[in-house]
Amino acid sequence: CLYQIGKGQESILIVVYVDDILIASRNLEDIKGLIRKLSSIFDVKDIGEVGYCLGIEFQRTAKEIKLHQRGFICDLLDRFGMCDANPVSTPMDCNTKLQKNVNPVSVEETKLPYRELIGALNYLSMATRPDISYTVSYLSQFNNCYSKTHWIAAKRVLRYLKGSMNLGIIFRCGSEDGPTGYVDADWGGCPDDRRSYTGFTFMLSGGPISWESKKQKTVALSSTEAEYMGMTEALKEGIYLRKMFLELGLNDLSKMKMFNDNLSAIKLSENPTFHARSKHIDIRYHFIREALKNGIISIGHISTENMLSDILTKRLPRNKHEDCVTMMGMKSYDKDHSATRGEVLESG
Repeated sequence: CLYQIGKGQESILIVVYVDDILIASRNLEDIKGLIRKLSSIFDVKDIGEVGYCLGIEFQRTAKEIKLHQRGFICDLLDRFGMCDANPVSTPMDCNTKLQKNVNPVSVEETKLPYRELIGALNYLSMATRPDISYTVSYLSQFNNCYSKTHWIAAKRVLRYLKGSMNLGIIFRCGSEDGPTGYVDADWGGCPDDRRSYTGFTFMLSGGPISWESKKQKTVALSSTEAEYMGMTEALKEGIYLRKMFLELGLNDLSKMKMFNDNLSAIKLSENPTFHARSKHIDIRYHFIREALKNGIISIGHISTENMLSDILTKRLPRNKHEDCVTMMGMKSYDKDHSATRGEVLESG
């Protein structure tokens, strides 16, 4: 749960998870005062500035904050016997094409901890590693129909993580108007049902604050339609972020812009007269037109080369994968550990 005391930049934010309490504020004295008040009521222990929370490690310099999960990855490699594996440069090979296993599962395959591994990778992909989100989303389709081939593909993700365990999300100081979204789609990317993949990322202070890689619910009849449907899904997340910032009193962060690399999809969202092209599209996807009309969000065009969410929709070769990782504000960070300004409490 997230609680707030005060409004705007002078507020105190309190995150509660089971018996752990994380407190953050621009004013250190406000944090100490709140800790004293909580200690007078509850049996709590102040364990100092936050360096670790829910498997996420925090590092801080004067101008940057990094979130990473090196320790979590090391534990994962040890749990699945991959500590001595050879690293690879991408989470999935571009030539890998998996399909649902329709053959009877062998005794050996029933013992493979496939679901366990995908579950752990899923948490990692949602917390600090958007660079593996597409691969994990893709592999999770086979939780009930996997084979040894799928298991080998899943272990490749661990090999990729071994070579990039220092990679994390970097947030940098600087003024921002609000989150910027990048949305992409891969038309007919699934070989089993020909549904497309949507990938979106919202960036703030140089790093991603929200991202998703997800297969679309219906088959798109063109790349334009796939991109249009993807923009609507990204818009829903954008509106959630906007409302959250407004509730926190951060009105300056409520302005939002999205970018897409398909001009036809952008025109379709801005011009409702394209009736022949769009009359068959589910009405829920036309929600984006209303948002544009009401000024909730604006949409701009960006080149495919600069579309960082490309990494969330398809397998990429090494150079393109690394470019997207860099554009997402992720980098390796080997400096000594230093925590963010905040406090962690443990309640008794």
